[in-house]
Amino acid sequence: ESIDRIAVLMEHGFRDQWIGKLGLDFLVHRSFSILILIAHAFLIYKIFKEGELPGLPKALAVVVILAIGSGVGMAYFSIPPFLQPLHLLLATLSFGLQFLLFLQLTEKPKAVKTVL
Repeated sequence: ESIDRIAVLMEHGFRDQWIGKLGLDFLVHRSFSILILIAHAFLIYKIFKEGELPGLPKALAVVVILAIGSGVGMAYFSIPPFLQPLHLLLATLSFGLQFLLFLQLTEKPKAVKTVL
């Protein structure tokens, strides 16, 4: 959201200066991404420790790493126009995968009816 305001203020030019104008917002966002990576690494380790790592946690790990990678790419390459929507898409996908994983991990087994 902050980057959009800066883009408008700078009339969508001077992309190489956008990150520098973010200030504390950028530092918080970057630091939070490190926490996200650590939390996901821990979650995947705990799931892997329980047995084989199923597809959903693997997909989540890939999406989180790609989202962080696209964020790093934006920071170091003056926010290329194709990376910003990709970064937002990957972040949105990670939320969806996190929710699906949450549902799978909290799903209670259905009671089995016995016939006498």
